[in-house]
Amino acid sequence: MKETRGNAGTRGRLALGFIMILLLGSAGAGLYRWRGWLTAFSQRAGVFSGGIEAYQRGEYTLAADIARARLLQKPRDTEAVRLLARSSARLGLDSVATALFNRIGDSDRADEYDPDDYYLIGCLVAQRGDSTMAEDSWRLSLKGNPNHPEALAALVGLHLKNDQLHDAAALAVRLAAQRGWTSRGNVALAEIRSRLGDHEASIEALRKACGDDQSKPSLIDRERASVKPREPAILPSDLELTKRFARGLLRLGQANEAYELLSRSKIQAAGDAEFSWLLSRASLLVGKMADASDALDDSQNYRDDHPLEPEPAVFVGEARCAECHQAIARRASVARHARTFAKPSELRGLPLPAPGIIDPHDPRAKHSLLRQGDTIRMETQVDGQTYKAVVAYAIGSGDRGMTLLGRDDTNTLRELRLSRYGNINPSGGWDVTTGHRPKPETNDECLGRSLPPDKARGCLLCHTTDTHSKETGKGAASADQAIGCERCHGPGGNHIAAVKAGFADLAIAAEPARASAGEVIGLCGQCHSPRGTMTISPDDSFSVRFQATTLTWSRCYTRSGEELGCLTCHDPHSDAQPEPSHYERKCLACHDSTTKGASTSVPSAGVCSVNPASGCITCHMPVVTSTRVPHTPFTDHNIRVHLDTRPPKK
Repeated sequence: MKETRGNAGTRGRLALGFIMILLLGSAGAGLYRWRGWLTAFSQRAGVFSGGIEAYQRGEYTLAADIARARLLQKPRDTEAVRLLARSSARLGLDSVATALFNRIGDSDRADEYDPDDYYLIGCLVAQRGDSTMAEDSWRLSLKGNPNHPEALAALVGLHLKNDQLHDAAALAVRLAAQRGWTSRGNVALAEIRSRLGDHEASIEALRKACGDDQSKPSLIDRERASVKPREPAILPSDLELTKRFARGLLRLGQANEAYELLSRSKIQAAGDAEFSWLLSRASLLVGKMADASDALDDSQNYRDDHPLEPEPAVFVGEARCAECHQAIARRASVARHARTFAKPSELRGLPLPAPGIIDPHDPRAKHSLLRQGDTIRMETQVDGQTYKAVVAYAIGSGDRGMTLLGRDDTNTLRELRLSRYGNINPSGGWDVTTGHRPKPETNDECLGRSLPPDKARGCLLCHTTDTHSKETGKGAASADQAIGCERCHGPGGNHIAAVKAGFADLAIAAEPARASAGEVIGLCGQCHSPRGTMTISPDDSFSVRFQATTLTWSRCYTRSGEELGCLTCHDPHSDAQPEPSHYERKCLACHDSTTKGASTSVPSAGVCSVNPASGCITCHMPVVTSTRVPHTPFTDHNIRVHLDTRPPKK
């Protein structure tokens, strides 16, 4: 919270004086009578220690009153300011709490902030929307007390929001070990494991969250009763907990237990569409078709309202999908989506550069990519040292580029320094991997930059069907070549059961007829939009890399009422068409000089005044190359007038 001193400190003290006047009431005789009462009150033996005890009991109003009384006698008492600041923060008096915490910082005693102070300061700045400063404050809290439960819980929530799941998991394990926080830590851990695709570990965490002693109130009930103001609210309701259990069990193929669990809670869950939807799936899988039909009726068309939500089901693998969807599977199998991941044994045809390449940006380093059987290793020599890594897998189809990821001698996963780009020359070539520093900060970074688990997961997420299956080698999806059917359509176990039983709902996600264009853009945007904390803006040349985001900036999208989307122009089972004329036909379906937009429901689809019959793509969606993504041209999906590419009027 402390940012400046000097004038800022003076302003802080003046602000505190003004706040104290407001807190002590109005001017006049009433103020003096209240002051006299507080002075007498504060003179009682042990009164201030009683304020600390009141705070610890959660009696924040009493604690604040005692702190105010103390400050009337000793206005510079840091502990009294701290107690009043904490109590005010707990009571939701954010501006008061902020001023009081600043008072401590501006008094050259910021080193007296303790872990509780840093935790509450983080909450205050988070309320203002400054998540970066909030994270810094919570980390300072943990620096003072590595097991501060509230700071642990707050950081878990922030990491979940930012999709930093491995970081969140490590903190959730520590949180679950804190007294009084077992359920909250395990509930958070269950959510994290579920999002990581480890449903077995997720169910195990949920079981721990509930506790085993049925003769006593559950751990969750006891922790619900002890939640204090400003503590992260991470405990679900009993109904929500039941649904999370059922989802995990169904994803593990444990339909019998899911059915029994949901059946026991059916009365309490009456009217909950999601619960009924889950019950319909569990009933289907255990062969209770009458129950499945009844639950489907009770679900109030939950699937229609959530057309892209993955089914709570087991993965069956793309080979199983191909048994019924042969034509689509054939197209998809030769498309680039199916080639975005490769093991070293699948890279026999990858042309490697001659050994001893001088680094294009750092001439100190020399690289060699060497093949021995199905193994590829990279060796980098710099300043008399040699760094080595064995390629674990490659990402990218090779059309635009392909990047190698390997493990070094310490088993650290690294994104290797050299990538192969398909557009350097007709046969492709090697250059520094996108995003690497021109001159690495350390010598080992010349081999490649290390990838923490969440970064590595991000790579697999957009290049494989299921990251957990690919990492562990378990499950049907682990045999998929790269991006398989279930990456977009969700696990297919329920779908196969529904088809076999002739069930009224086909139990599969991502049916375009059920989803709006905006929903489909969101699905595609899981990979074709920035992830985590990354943001882009229209004036950022890097934005062309993220087509699902830039398309939504276009007036063609905003004025279409979500009619324009990815599937308007692209078949997701095939590669993009290379000829602009294919897409121009899509443009002219709305911007038609003969119908003036009457062919669609979009009333504002105007006609191009420069060339109403052709040239739409080259003018309004030109191919550009960002300096941040070398050798890789992208079609700009922010459809607009580009003055630098606009041809003269005919």
